[in-house]
Amino acid sequence: MPETRVPADTAREARTTQAAETFDQELDRRSIWGFAAAVAVVTLLVHLVVWWMMVDYRRTAAGRDAAPSPLAEANVRRLPPVPRVQSDPAAAMARLRAREEAHLTSYGWIDQSTGVGRIPIDRAIDLMVEQGLPAGGPQ
Repeated sequence: MPETRVPADTAREARTTQAAETFDQELDRRSIWGFAAAVAVVTLLVHLVVWWMMVDYRRTAAGRDAAPSPLAEANVRRLPPVPRVQSDPAAAMARLRAREEAHLTSYGWIDQSTGVGRIPIDRAIDLMVEQGLPAGGPQ
């Protein structure tokens, strides 16, 4: 028999085609899709079981909750009975702060008969810096 030589490119193509066919035969597409479907079904089942457990947990936990304490109900903030003395609490607070600010920044008598007066807070701080604290010891 005469020997026929096959060109190298044709031989290479034949081997590549044969390898691809062998590789495709090794892969079973039906098994791969079956495995993917099984994973999806198991994942869905796990999610459903966890959801059911959470619903059951919430139901049983709500049944175990204790009744609220009567002390908590007694300490609820309630409005005072009518007639209410302050019609505008924010304005009353502003007036109080203005009055306190005036006391802190002005001179005046606390008790004139005993000679006790008040001085502005800034002046009191300056005097303390200049003179220091009075020396006092244990009595």
